[in-house]
Order: sequence, then structure tokens, then C-alpha cells
Amino acid sequence: METVLIGGLVSLTLAIIGLLFKEFNRKINCKVNQELCDERSSRIYTHLEKQEQLLLRNEQSLLRIEKKIAYLNGEMKHELNHD
Repeated sequence: METVLIGGLVSLTLAIIGLLFKEFNRKINCKVNQELCDERSSRIYTHLEKQEQLLLRNEQSLLRIEKKIAYLNGEMKHELNHD
């Protein structure tokens, strides 16, 4: 009888330890996944900021080019009007 009781107690103890380990492992995995997600989000945010800066520079360059073209077209019109 004592052997069955001790065996049951050992089994119960191992089951409880297994459940505690499972919960501990789940918490660690959640924390690691959150850190990885935060790191990826940070990289994506940094990449998007760089892309935004690049697009702004390109837009400014295009505006300068448009102004030059408009200026040159204005001069060309004036030259044609003088003839």
C-alpha cells in the first residue's frame, strides 16, 4: 500500500513540476517573441523613416527640376516673342 502511495505521490509531484515547467517555458517564449517582435518593428520603423527621407529628397529634387524647366520655358517663350 505504501509503495502505491509513494508512487502516486511521485507521479503527482512530477506532473506538478511538468505543469510548472510548461507555464515557465510559455512565459519565457512569450517574452522572447515580444522582444523579437519589438526588434523587427524597430527595424521596420527605421527603414520606413529612411524611405520617407529618400522620398522627400526626391520630391525636392523634382520640384527644383520643375522650377528650372518652368524658368527655361519662360525664357524660351520670351525669346520667341522677341523675334
